[in-house]
Amino acid sequence: MKILELNMKHFGKFLDHKIRLLPGMNIIYGGNETGKTTMHAFIRAMLYGLETGRGKRGEEYLLRQPWDNPAYFAGILRLEHEGKRYRIERNFYKNDRKTAVVCEDSGRQSEDPDKEILSFTAGLSETAFDSTVFISQAGSRTSPEFAGELQNFIINFQESRDQNLDVEKALGRLKEQKKELEKKKKQKQEMLDEKIARKDMERELLNREKASQTHADRKEDEIPETSDGEEASALSVPEWEDLPEREKDFYPTFLLLLNLLLFLGGVLGAACGILAAGLPGKILLSALGILLLVLFGMTFRYTWRERDRIFSQKRDEEQDKGLRREAQLEQKKRSRALLEKERRRWQLQERENRLQEQSLREEALREEQEALFKERETLGAYDRQMEAVELAMMRIREVSRLIYRETGTDFAERVSEILEQLTEGRYNRIALDDRMQVKINTPSRLLDLNQVSFGTMNQIYFALRMAAGEMMAGGEELPIILDEPFAMYDDERLEAALRWLHDSGRQVILFTCQRREKEIWDQIRQDTRMYPGNRR
Repeated sequence: MKILELNMKHFGKFLDHKIRLLPGMNIIYGGNETGKTTMHAFIRAMLYGLETGRGKRGEEYLLRQPWDNPAYFAGILRLEHEGKRYRIERNFYKNDRKTAVVCEDSGRQSEDPDKEILSFTAGLSETAFDSTVFISQAGSRTSPEFAGELQNFIINFQESRDQNLDVEKALGRLKEQKKELEKKKKQKQEMLDEKIARKDMERELLNREKASQTHADRKEDEIPETSDGEEASALSVPEWEDLPEREKDFYPTFLLLLNLLLFLGGVLGAACGILAAGLPGKILLSALGILLLVLFGMTFRYTWRERDRIFSQKRDEEQDKGLRREAQLEQKKRSRALLEKERRRWQLQERENRLQEQSLREEALREEQEALFKERETLGAYDRQMEAVELAMMRIREVSRLIYRETGTDFAERVSEILEQLTEGRYNRIALDDRMQVKINTPSRLLDLNQVSFGTMNQIYFALRMAAGEMMAGGEELPIILDEPFAMYDDERLEAALRWLHDSGRQVILFTCQRREKEIWDQIRQDTRMYPGNRR
């Protein structure tokens, strides 16, 4: 890919500002606050876009958003890729974000602009792009995330020669699979434990119900058969004194008065007859007294016979009543006996049905619990699956480390070659550990980065970036985009770096505020024309 033109329609401080670029070295010179860093950021924004939100990317959006008209935030980048010219058009405004890729040779507009742009950058992610061919001001170091991405790329590329294979993604998927298995196991175990506890509670309630019912049945069996409290008594002839007082008052009042008057009149008449002075008076009074006494006797006899008749009638009525009551009691006894028998039969049947139902419920609970326990035993399958996932992850890591140790040396050798050219032979060997930490191998000892000068450290990082860019681009020559990368270089180191860039034959876009890059570059070109095979 070669960048042909930057058209900052409205980006940062620029409005409709165009810059044409050529193959080879492009040195863009300007003083401070002239917008060099904004142009540098524009290239990355056109290739990878600008995101809003929190974090570094959100800050970049706010930094590059035009102040005068934030809604008009757009640009165009023209480039050449595989012999064809393309135009990338972007509207960065967050509420109207648009991206288009147009092939200027055919006039075709890409249906998937993001995928098309990714092919221009040889599939490099934004992190890889920032850590290889795109060096920001005072940003010679690579990002921490890039170490893992580069290591993953080396393993994938050397293992299969296919950059689409991603070991880290495979490990990530296995980790997610393990988490999902752990989550499913936990959820299922909690659900089964809850169900088992519920079944235990149901069984406990059932046992309590059975014990309570058994106690109630025993109490019921102890209750005697119900009765009226009435028993048939032997019929006896009632005495006069046994009759109720109201039944004794069968005499009319006038009979009582009549008997009393007759008795008193007879006695008085007899007494008067005896005491009378004349014979006729004695005879008359005596006869009257005797008559009255005779009448008294007759009425008294009548009264006594009537008493016996009434008493006999009452006794017969009581006997009939007693017989009827006895028959009623007997009938009631037979009816109650039948009812009691039916009640007992119903109770026994009800008790039997209840016991049968309880037994069925108890058996069903037991079977359900056994099924739950068996289902809980199947949770071991999750453990076996998780063990298999862990084994696969361990195996992938072991193979990855083995591949990295065996093939990462090729990458380290390329970094060493570039470093030897940059340092003009002072350092010609580095080593990389499993964490992409750099060690400098000298004839006497192995040095850490903090044991060399700051300038040498920048040269090592520059070599690391360039070698990584070559490898990750897979043979695609991407432009090297630099923003003041050599500010801390002395003239000797700067000349060595520019010579390497010249010899690489790649497009270089260098933003600088110093004239010495241009002067040294012109001298290198002059030396190359005068001595094509000579290198200083």
